[in-house]
Amino acid sequence: MLTPAAVVDLPTYPFGRDRYWLSRGGTGPAGLPAAGLDAVDHPLLHAAADLPGDDGLLVTGRISLATHPWLADHAVLGTVLLPGTALVEMASWSGRAVDTAHVTELVLEAPLVVPPTGGVDLRIRVGAADDDGCRPVSVHSHLDDGGDAPGTGRTWQRHATGLLAPTRPVAVTAGGAWPPADAVPIPLDTLYPHLGEQGYRYGPTFQALRAAWRSGDDLLAEVALDPDAPVDPFTLHPALLDAALHTIGADALHRATTAAAAPPPATPATTGSAGTGSGATGTGTGGDGATGSADATAGAAGPGLPFSWTGLAIQPSRARELRVRLTPTDGAIAATVTDTGGTPVASLDALVLRPISADQLDTARRAAARSLHRLDWTTPAPGTARPTRIAVLGDADGWPGVEAYRDLDDLVAAVTGGAARPDAVVAVRPGQRADEPDPARAAHLVTHETLALAQDWLTREPFAGTPLVVATRGAVAVDPTDRPADLPAAAAWGLIRSAQSENPGRFVLLDLDDDPRSTVALPAALGTGEPQLALRAGQLRVPRLVRLGPPPQRPEPDLSTGTVLVTGATGALGRLVARHLVTRHGVPHLLLVSRSGPDAPGAADLVADLTALGATAQVVAADVTDRDALAVLLDEIPADRPLVGVVHAAGVLDDGVLPALTPARFDTVLAPKVDAAWHLHELTEKLDLAAFVLFSSSAGLFGGPGQANHAAANAFLDALAHHRRARGLPATSMAWGPWANPDEPGGPQGHVDERRMTRAGFRPLGPDEGMALFSEGLRHDEPAIAPVSLDHAVLGRLGPALPRLLHGLVRVTGTASAATPGADAATALRDTLAATAEADRDRVLSDLVRTHAAAVLGYASLRDVDAEKGFVELGFDSLTAVEFRNRLAAATGLRLPSTLIYDRPTTAAMVAHLRGALLAERSTSALSVLGELNKLETAMRAIAADDTDRAAVAARLRELLSLWTYADGAADDTGAGDGNLDSASAEELFHLLDDELGTA
Repeated sequence: MLTPAAVVDLPTYPFGRDRYWLSRGGTGPAGLPAAGLDAVDHPLLHAAADLPGDDGLLVTGRISLATHPWLADHAVLGTVLLPGTALVEMASWSGRAVDTAHVTELVLEAPLVVPPTGGVDLRIRVGAADDDGCRPVSVHSHLDDGGDAPGTGRTWQRHATGLLAPTRPVAVTAGGAWPPADAVPIPLDTLYPHLGEQGYRYGPTFQALRAAWRSGDDLLAEVALDPDAPVDPFTLHPALLDAALHTIGADALHRATTAAAAPPPATPATTGSAGTGSGATGTGTGGDGATGSADATAGAAGPGLPFSWTGLAIQPSRARELRVRLTPTDGAIAATVTDTGGTPVASLDALVLRPISADQLDTARRAAARSLHRLDWTTPAPGTARPTRIAVLGDADGWPGVEAYRDLDDLVAAVTGGAARPDAVVAVRPGQRADEPDPARAAHLVTHETLALAQDWLTREPFAGTPLVVATRGAVAVDPTDRPADLPAAAAWGLIRSAQSENPGRFVLLDLDDDPRSTVALPAALGTGEPQLALRAGQLRVPRLVRLGPPPQRPEPDLSTGTVLVTGATGALGRLVARHLVTRHGVPHLLLVSRSGPDAPGAADLVADLTALGATAQVVAADVTDRDALAVLLDEIPADRPLVGVVHAAGVLDDGVLPALTPARFDTVLAPKVDAAWHLHELTEKLDLAAFVLFSSSAGLFGGPGQANHAAANAFLDALAHHRRARGLPATSMAWGPWANPDEPGGPQGHVDERRMTRAGFRPLGPDEGMALFSEGLRHDEPAIAPVSLDHAVLGRLGPALPRLLHGLVRVTGTASAATPGADAATALRDTLAATAEADRDRVLSDLVRTHAAAVLGYASLRDVDAEKGFVELGFDSLTAVEFRNRLAAATGLRLPSTLIYDRPTTAAMVAHLRGALLAERSTSALSVLGELNKLETAMRAIAADDTDRAAVAARLRELLSLWTYADGAADDTGAGDGNLDSASAEELFHLLDDELGTA
């Protein structure tokens, strides 16, 4: 017996959607059969396909730090590399499918970089068999950040080539006692800290070396994975084999330390045989990490990589603990591997290790630089500019063809009195002031004035559809030879960028030079619709973010000869930077400054860590906004350890949407960034510094919503860096993107903010990735850079909502997403409401409201949003309220206030407001026309009787009345349909208008 079917409501809002399939880069076989591929069971490889004619096999995979986070535990010089042990394991595994798993030879040609963002597509090709059954093998990769459209040409890099032979058993001779009686333990306690000092970061996955011994010329090792780590279906886990090779570095370090501590011999030492040491060359290696000379006088380990593998046989094993014997051969290393029960796992005839070449390092550094950007001012493509009628507030001398008004009140009064509303209103913001020569103090005054102007503008309802153009002179550096001449005005740019984010379409930024051709070109420039622009000699320039190219062939700044001052040093970022300066840049002395100083939480532990790393660190409590106190602090630096570098990482946040901000809240944020940076600049400009680094924020470039004060402060820092460089002084301002983990080290922004940034296409930076970008950024000859990790796939789907700043960097794919439906979606919503029964309209709008609320709060769907709860109760704050307002404004086409959720605090109240606004637009169009006609009447009555233009006005009125009458397809009783309009007088036309449409 059949039961009645349940009735299920279909979605009423056409732009809400959930995703149930795997995204690209995930694991799993979804869709593979349809693509002619067979799914494979391998942690790094996903699919395989037989090549026609027994030409072999093609195996594909994709890796990224998002899908394979454990790979981040293998970083060389700040860049994550896929270990060579993984390359050789994948080659052997691929050959096993065609019974050629024995690696006769595999030569590694280039390290495979795993980028901090995006992923790497892998291709392993096993070729046709020769007469002996051997097959060639090659490993290629394509670095993909999501910006490549399907079907476009790709650049593939070859990492390894070799030859596979028919699968054969592992050749391991049964051993005796483990470890042998003559085995001498090798201490491991200092190995990984030592490797870290050399630039080789092995995380928990790769710190798998549990014990090591020397037995004659052989090295023995026990390696084991973390018991809680998942069991991956490798034939031999790359981390275990890589860790076994760390034994060589441990042995070299131990012998070097022992030799250094021993008294000098009474007689010349004899030279050991070629077969002694950790290899015939006398060098040791930490796997893909550090190699070190066996000679005690050679010092610490240096970089090295596996170069070639010969005769590798693997017996697939899920063993988590292995025993390894490494034997030096003629210029190489042989190895045997068993599990703890003595069962053979792998045998290797020879592994040759080579130092990392300069070309290989450059490859890794170029990969890291994919998240390094700079601002480029480019000439936009020619387009059709809209005619623009401009009104200027204040002095309009030198502005041809514009209407000038004393101030905003004067303009409002004129428009209210019947004057035509301009298409754009220009307000010139002077930055550097005659009454305040100090740029830092002037920045406070300028931002106070600009804040008041922006807040006032947002309250002027008659101008809700008109942009305010905030104009400056010399606030931005457009060309390489250019420099900001007005640092305080640069702060105003940061403020307005944030205002633009919160209020789309309400503000435009403009920077001018003194060339009169620029003001002449202004109307056409504003007609392009660009939100930020500069005019130089009459030529339009717009800002676009671009990737930095390879760094110039110059070394990093040498910070190893003195003291580096770090401000904000006891904060999360400051502590991270301090450790990195020691471990990566060899800084011997650190002056760590913060307000709390030694009393700050974790300060003592930080000093202890830095001391253990071999540096001296002094933590000092000081207010860097106090110029005199800062001068005393710098004077006290000992002459034998002079100041060689400054890293200004101090800062505070006081976020709030634009209407909620005050001058005092600006001062709170500007002081530790702007004032302190200017003091540091003035007090050190006569010193021979190697680096002057300012920690800025991408909010200064993108204008973070709710961060107008923060954006203003950081835009000042970027301009200061340009100012210093133009004077021949070192300076690098780093406009950081968001950092991962709101508590360590990115500050108090919270998990919702992190989700919001991720949805907007910004990937939070991890500590290792961030510090790698820090070091890479110092190698570039750019005054201002932006270490920002972008998700190009997400950005490409934003469509019209993609920030103009990214138009030169991201290829837009498809249409706007549900988050930013655009004008078409707003029209579709109105059509949907018009075609929906009145009783169901509220349900349509409720789905709309809850869909966008869910997206803003990070919920999976609208069903997770309780319609009975208020928005504040659901978890909205001022920043999410702005995003919610902007989403609803885009979806409905309505202009909505930033206080929307406070004015309409529940879903029901919001639905009622939207319903009224959307449906009123369709029913009051005639009333809108009448209102405009009333204004027209007022203007016409002011025309003098002898005005020579009265005839032209009368003719135009006849045309409009004829258009109105015949649009309805009928004549009226006045004779307008009889063709008498041509002979009607102006007075008769007024009577006609009164009779037809009524008067006010």
